[in-house]
Amino acid sequence: MRQTLLSGLTRSTVTRTRLVLMFGVLVALKAIDGFWTLWATNHGYMELNPIMVPIAHTWWGPVATTLPLVVFGVLVVWITGWLPQTAKAVSRGLVAACALMVVVLAANLIAVVG
Repeated sequence: MRQTLLSGLTRSTVTRTRLVLMFGVLVALKAIDGFWTLWATNHGYMELNPIMVPIAHTWWGPVATTLPLVVFGVLVVWITGWLPQTAKAVSRGLVAACALMVVVLAANLIAVVG
């Protein structure tokens, strides 16, 4: 059952919009990490992930790390439209993933700066 909010929006629309925004933040953080890795490997730093070593210094690095997340995000948002009871768990998972990406970016920055 959909609950109508102000201006004709439904709760599921607001929840879906929030999930899309949260996935957008996560994709942006992941893209920053990919481009940061691209920059670092092209300036003499080593990539520690053995799977990423062959492509980390090319433009495929950021694409290979960001594109699967975009596809996953579209699927998850679509599934939460069918199963709205999963939105709260997905939202919590996205907050945790964003926090993890912030920690990863901070650690990379600290490693490069000194």
